[in-house]
Amino acid sequence: MTVLVPRSFETRSRLYAALAGIGRGRAACSANTGPVFLLAGLALAALSTRGRAIYFRSAAPWITIVSGVIVLAPHVIWLVQHDFAPFGYAMSIHGAKPFAARW
Repeated sequence: MTVLVPRSFETRSRLYAALAGIGRGRAACSANTGPVFLLAGLALAALSTRGRAIYFRSAAPWITIVSGVIVLAPHVIWLVQHDFAPFGYAMSIHGAKPFAARW
């Protein structure tokens, strides 16, 4: 999966862009911590490189975003329908503890 992101950036191929979005979306769904940081890292990497102007003028980043959103949408819908139950559970277990005690 990590190869797809540079290939999407270097080639601006629609296929690699879609695969990068799907791969990152699935990884964000599978990660038990920090899916927001995983997706933010993808955006930060694209924004911090020299060829970003050429990349963002192509269809590749937008295909990556759309394919990632399509993959994440069912999970977000489930969270909303279940009143963000995993977050409520985590807060009930760890919410009263001081931040330093969580580690």
